[in-house]
Amino acid sequence: MAPFLLALWSDVHSLGITSMTTYCVMASIYDAIKTLNTSLIREERRDSTGSLKEERSTEGLRSYFYKLDEGIDKNLRDQFQQLIMECHMGEMPNDWRYETVKNLCVNFLEYWGKEEEPELEDYQDIVSEVAESTASIYNSELFFWLFDNPSRAVFEEDPYNESHDLAEITRNRQVEEISSMANVLLDGLSEMS
Repeated sequence: MAPFLLALWSDVHSLGITSMTTYCVMASIYDAIKTLNTSLIREERRDSTGSLKEERSTEGLRSYFYKLDEGIDKNLRDQFQQLIMECHMGEMPNDWRYETVKNLCVNFLEYWGKEEEPELEDYQDIVSEVAESTASIYNSELFFWLFDNPSRAVFEEDPYNESHDLAEITRNRQVEEISSMANVLLDGLSEMS
């Protein structure tokens, strides 16, 4: 146990408290995004015989999914799990949300490159742009995304334009949902940094 935590544990233990919750804190929001990105790993979906199994997803048939690495610190994993569940915006756990969190991390990290370490406000300034680049451009994926969970068809705000193109309206709705997820993600990760 680190010296600071050991001293803290001694002080807490002397008060008669026998359990303590530890929180993982990152040096910066950039580090938090980077750590979450590397902690979300891709795993092949297999059936009971060990054969690859394809399952219908918003992008068609997929034989993989994203999950949190079980090898990371338990407290950090629990914090990331709670944050990812907040990014589900009330939906049951699903592959689209996990993959979108992964894509948001990748897109946030790629926006500036490896040389810069932006602050929270810098990330908040690009949420719309990152959401646009994360949303699908394929009509079949967009329609399956709506089919997968019909509650996604309701806009939080007024539709962005008066288009009568169903694919455009659906994409605008997906961008809105991804923007909401990005804001939840950034707020949660900023609390960890």
